[in-house]
Amino acid sequence: MWTSKLIDTIKKDLTANGIQRNLSILGGEPLWKDNDNVVNTAAILDVIKQDCPNTRIFL
Repeated sequence: MWTSKLIDTIKKDLTANGIQRNLSILGGEPLWKDNDNVVNTAAILDVIKQDCPNTRIFL
């Protein structure tokens, strides 16, 4: 699941080597079945967008 270490790794990888990358969340699991998945995914995307504002996010 989403841990702070994983989020930090994602943020670091989005700008590694001075290259700005986009983020794609693939598969149905992040939005599947219960509201907790949706809330958690939205919270993570908010953090990514705050810390990496030029990142385009595809969901």
